[in-house]
Amino acid sequence: MNNIEYIPLFPQLVTRTDTNPEFLEFREKFIDYAYETRSKCSGIQRSNKNGWHSSTKIINDDDFQDCVNFLKKYIGQTVNTMFKSDTKVTVDSCWLNINNKDSENVPHTHPGCHLSGCLWIKTTQDSGYLKMHSDLEYNHYNINRAYTQETYQNFFNNTSHFFKPMEGFMVIFPSDLRHSVCQNDDPYDRISLAFNITVMPPFDEDEKS
Repeated sequence: MNNIEYIPLFPQLVTRTDTNPEFLEFREKFIDYAYETRSKCSGIQRSNKNGWHSSTKIINDDDFQDCVNFLKKYIGQTVNTMFKSDTKVTVDSCWLNINNKDSENVPHTHPGCHLSGCLWIKTTQDSGYLKMHSDLEYNHYNINRAYTQETYQNFFNNTSHFFKPMEGFMVIFPSDLRHSVCQNDDPYDRISLAFNITVMPPFDEDEKS
């Protein structure tokens, strides 16, 4: 039928950015810093299950600034494609995750910020996908089960969505979008850099008065 219009209301905007080939110049710096930091600090407990989670204050570490500037560069390039030119975007914090075999991150959100994301630094095919969870996973359970495969593919009406971890790729998503990291089934470590962002949109003239 040609008289039916499909309208995907209130979508969640997620971006995926390829920072290669420049990432290759920083890959070993990220890895060396991650292992060196882990050797000095036992880490903190957040969503990580068995894996290591660094302090969120590494964004201020002088020894990490080359990597932080690389991260900010590609965050800036990404958000500039979708935000107004005078929007203020601030990277508030970042932290490293090292997930060894059988490690994972349980479902969670990032309160207190607007966007969150991760940059994959060291991964393999089996080191754990990033899983996004739909807020309507329970309320729309029957509806989602009834959709055709074509509807799923065209409108992303899944109850969840998976991102394959690929070195040098960065994903940014709304901070309130529930997400998790699947178990690392590989004997090699999975290393990623996660971060939080706050967004201050430009004021309209009416708002300034």
